[in-house]
Order: sequence, then C-alpha cells, then structure tokens
Amino acid sequence: MAGYFLNLTITTILIPLGFGGFFLYDSVSNSEPSQLPEVLAGALLVALSLVLLYIQLREGLRWMRAARDQRHRGS
Repeated sequence: MAGYFLNLTITTILIPLGFGGFFLYDSVSNSEPSQLPEVLAGALLVALSLVLLYIQLREGLRWMRAARDQRHRGS
C-alpha cells in the first residue's frame, strides 16, 4: 500500500514541476505582453512542487527509520 501512495505522490510532484518548467521556459524564451503572469505561474508551480518533494522525502525518511528500528527490535 505504501508503494501506491509513493507512486501517487511522485506523480503529483512531477506534474506541477513539468508545467512550471514549461511555463518558465516558454515565457522566458518568448517576449510577449503576458510574460509576467506566465513567469509567476511557472515559479509558483515549481516552488509548490519543490515543497511537496521536500515533504515527501521527509516523510519517506521518517518511514524508513521507523521500519529499520522495528526490524532491529525484532532481531
């Protein structure tokens, strides 16, 4: 069950990261009047995905430490 949630959270991290990267790349490479909102939207999506990645890594490490401690207690 943990593998399912890990795959789900990786997907939810990669989607905003991809869209944010696309918005940033597209808005920086093309000079248009709507450049500022695209840059802000891209930066927001990249920042959101990095925060989600940090939370996921922190929880994953906490889960791995708990599993390791539980395994050592049983031995």
